[in-house]
Amino acid sequence: MVDDREPPGTHNVVSGVVHGPVIQAETITGGIHHHAPTPESVALSLLRTQVRDQWATEARSRDLLQPRPLRLRWHTAADRVRSRDSGVIDGSLLHEPDDTRPAAQQLVEEMRDGPRNQLVVLGVPGAGKSTLAILYTLAALDLTATVPVLLSIAGWNPDEPLRAWCTRRIVEDYPGHSRELVARLLSAGDIVPVLDGLDEMPSRGRVLDQVERSGLRLVLTCRGDEYAQAVTAAGHPLPDAAVVDIRPVVAADIADFLRQGEDAETDRWSTVLHDTTVASALSTPLMISLARRVYRRPADPATLRTHDTAEEIRDHLVDRYLPAVYPDPREQRWLTFLAHHVKDQGGPDYEWWRLARALPRHALTIPLVLALLIFGTAIGACVEAVMPTNRSVPPGTVFGALGGLLIGVVAAIRTTSDRAGSGQRDAVRDTVAAAVALVVAAALMTGIGLLVAGKWTRMILRNLEHDLPLPILIPAVAVLLVVMLTHGLSRSRAPRPHRVRPARSQLVNALGSGLGAAVAVGPVAVVTMLAWPLVSGWLLVFTAVVALLVGLGRWLTAPAAEDTAVTPAVLLRADRDVLLFTGGMSGLVVAVLVWVGMRLFLGVNPELDDSVRESWTFPVIIGLFVTTCVIAASGSAWVTYTVARLHLATTRRLPLRLSRFLRHAHRKGVLRQTGPAYQFRHLIVRDHLAERYPAPNRRRVPEAQPRA
Repeated sequence: MVDDREPPGTHNVVSGVVHGPVIQAETITGGIHHHAPTPESVALSLLRTQVRDQWATEARSRDLLQPRPLRLRWHTAADRVRSRDSGVIDGSLLHEPDDTRPAAQQLVEEMRDGPRNQLVVLGVPGAGKSTLAILYTLAALDLTATVPVLLSIAGWNPDEPLRAWCTRRIVEDYPGHSRELVARLLSAGDIVPVLDGLDEMPSRGRVLDQVERSGLRLVLTCRGDEYAQAVTAAGHPLPDAAVVDIRPVVAADIADFLRQGEDAETDRWSTVLHDTTVASALSTPLMISLARRVYRRPADPATLRTHDTAEEIRDHLVDRYLPAVYPDPREQRWLTFLAHHVKDQGGPDYEWWRLARALPRHALTIPLVLALLIFGTAIGACVEAVMPTNRSVPPGTVFGALGGLLIGVVAAIRTTSDRAGSGQRDAVRDTVAAAVALVVAAALMTGIGLLVAGKWTRMILRNLEHDLPLPILIPAVAVLLVVMLTHGLSRSRAPRPHRVRPARSQLVNALGSGLGAAVAVGPVAVVTMLAWPLVSGWLLVFTAVVALLVGLGRWLTAPAAEDTAVTPAVLLRADRDVLLFTGGMSGLVVAVLVWVGMRLFLGVNPELDDSVRESWTFPVIIGLFVTTCVIAASGSAWVTYTVARLHLATTRRLPLRLSRFLRHAHRKGVLRQTGPAYQFRHLIVRDHLAERYPAPNRRRVPEAQPRA
């Protein structure tokens, strides 16, 4: 607000995004100019809040700030990895207990005020590159107008342009932002990617080429030797980047950090650190952190002096770290299996939706097929109990077994498919093919059922002169509806799950999508199944049901617009809840339709008594079957995760309550959280576990025992 009558230079200014009224304490005179927030400013404000909440929580979890951070120092890197005019940068984290400024203020100011748009942070393994990236992110949020976004670069395929990848990752990890708006903010330099872990990429030279071509303002971390190799592969250093190297931590800073929280009258560490071998071994934040955990009281750190070399001390700390945190051999075995699994994936991330990759395909498909076969047989037996026949082989049991087997095959195919949502043309093609195949299968089911049928089937056959061929139509339509809905759900899948929160504004579009699928498949399915005069009425009903179910599934799986960053637990619950709700709604709709159909088509038959026509038992049984089929055949990440988790729990490779164990490991500091994934606190810890216990088939991981 600006008062035109006040002397020049007198202004009342409100900056930022304000939710609610702004009150002027004194009298307001003159003109008032109101500047409405732009979409860009609103998006930046939301993203700033999301990033701060996420990484402030993670910094507390890793004990990076309490009671004081370990003092990291950096200096300008060697000439061979930087351009000649990149400048000289030396500094350290702020360390004084009464200093309330952000710990990484010096580094942020160098990036903000310096002539370079890019900053590269180098260091040896465990030097604190990720720590510095987190502290830089938190400091830049307070000291700059831009929003730094910390991303693990390990999962990036350089075939995808860097700008596009950053845009996609930000939209996935921080819901509530559109791709177009994030792309504009990246181009304007308002969002600064902080890319952690270049050394974990296989083609680092290509990455540097991409970074240079992108022109983005960014921060990059990498191990020193790997970065030098990347520069050699690229042919030259990044021309617009300042490059710093993290120094080894000096003994005085090590002792000062390790003494925090201990009795002021005792000093267990200063004497030990007088040994140059010990001081050299503990010169990185990782080893300092491991020593702090392993040698909690009453353990005596003086035993470190019994080792001859710094390498022996480092191996000793890594080896003793896991037993110090998890004395139970079962928990050690679980973490060892996770280390193998994560390493096999080729990256640092444990992503729960990829847990099934730890198992061979048959370990997923066979249990699903058998479970649905048994379930279908049980449902058929229940139907037979409601509508008994006079044959020794009940048709309900036959129908149920064949239906369960068919849906089990569909579930197995969907479960082992890693495809993301396909295009519209592929969707129609796949759905038509599925419809034709399932109609043929349903007809085969009915044919077999007719061979063993009794009173119930003969009763329906007598209505063929006046109605549609119900023995073929009913099972075919039921199976087809299940596959149509699960296809609609699987088409909406992204490469990874996303949180969902259906919005009323999206319902119309979702129903339109379902109607399009129904219109595309309805004629093919109906003409294939029917050659009867009353096709038009059934086509209308069929189209309406398919449109409702597919549209409902598409609506329920719409991405959420949230104001918090994605976490593994939230993502898992969201994928589970939406699937259960969609399956339940589908079963309810089908149950109501079956009940209505029984009253319309079976109500005039004198061979059925009123209790059968009026009963909800048969519709409820069919609805339960549909719900189970939708859940199993949806291809949902939660289904594959659940099957894999149960299988691994029965073979003692992972705990049954895996999510709770992972959260506990995160609180203990064994794991760290990066968006929707977990990582081991360092690759050194992960690789140490995986290398000690090769277990190539990992069918049974040996009990973890520390080395002597």
